[in-house]
Amino acid sequence: MPISLPFIVFEKLESKLGKEDAHIVVEAIETTIRESIKSEQNELKYLIIDEQRKELASKADVLLTKQELKNEIELVKKEIDIVKKEIDIVKKEIDIFKRETRIMFLILFILIIFLNQNSLEFIFKIFGLIK
Repeated sequence: MPISLPFIVFEKLESKLGKEDAHIVVEAIETTIRESIKSEQNELKYLIIDEQRKELASKADVLLTKQELKNEIELVKKEIDIVKKEIDIVKKEIDIFKRETRIMFLILFILIIFLNQNSLEFIFKIFGLIK
């Protein structure tokens, strides 16, 4: 990247120092500016790289996160299995309750009929067996 001082600066230096000395001073100033810019560019480049390293995930970070996710998935699968087993237990308890309720209803029905003869007659009338 070419760096040069404005021509008016060269003219002023030339009038004060002479052509040879002005040329040497201008060259020295331009070289210093170039080196300074190059140094700043390198420093800025390293700062940007350092910031990117802080922001971006490394392979180790990705692998660690992947392993953590696998562990969480396994944990959730185990919890799902536990919930499925609990659901099966509740289903069995409901089935037992249904059976017990049917048996109690049948016993109650038989007791009503056995203890109240008129109820038997009423039931037959409902089903149309007796007119």
